[in-house]
Amino acid sequence: NGASDRVERLPARWALTADERALRVACDAQRPPVLHVIEPIPDWRGYAAVALDLTNPLDRELRLTVRVFDDSGGFSHDEGSRRSFAVAPLTRATVRVPLVAAADMPARRHVDLARVARLMVIGRKIQEPTCYFVSRIWLE
Repeated sequence: NGASDRVERLPARWALTADERALRVACDAQRPPVLHVIEPIPDWRGYAAVALDLTNPLDRELRLTVRVFDDSGGFSHDEGSRRSFAVAPLTRATVRVPLVAAADMPARRHVDLARVARLMVIGRKIQEPTCYFVSRIWLE
């Protein structure tokens, strides 16, 4: 979705091993800070959260929103579950986003956890170049 991404060596400061690699997501005013993951395994029932291992190599806070959508075709601002959070400057952190049962969600944000189609990590629109690293995304 506009962001430049590639797998590369994670900077040594945050790497757990000497050769650890991560997805580097880079963005600027022309490329929005959006990572879009198409879900190959759609059934997320039985899981409590989706976890993301993120590294913010910047000297400023990184504000992101995780959104989860099912395969109903909806993609509007009001559809899908969402959770916003911040990753502190110069930090590697694991962020856990609770998966809420469809019955507990507002109707317009209903997500069928048996039919998850995509996950998006969305940053604020920015003017200056920025980047972050995604080492891993998993269900818990």
